[in-house]
Amino acid sequence: ERDILKLETEQDKEQLDLLFEMSKVLQQIENKEWVSATIAFKIIRSNPGKYSDLFKMKDGKAYIVNKRFKELDHEFFILKSELNEIK
Repeated sequence: ERDILKLETEQDKEQLDLLFEMSKVLQQIENKEWVSATIAFKIIRSNPGKYSDLFKMKDGKAYIVNKRFKELDHEFFILKSELNEIK
């Protein structure tokens, strides 16, 4: 909780919002091969520029593009690290 409070008080709100958004998205799809189309469309609508290529739709399922998931996961950890740096 202290780390979150530190982030909320010292960091760029836009970057912090992106960090929390990415955390929520990654948690929803982590360790899954596919999710429902409903979940995928909610994720895509939340930030189309960032998540539109995260899924491949087939047979009513949204299959997670592993390469894109790994890129987002890497981006998440970089952003988290940048926001945790003491300035």
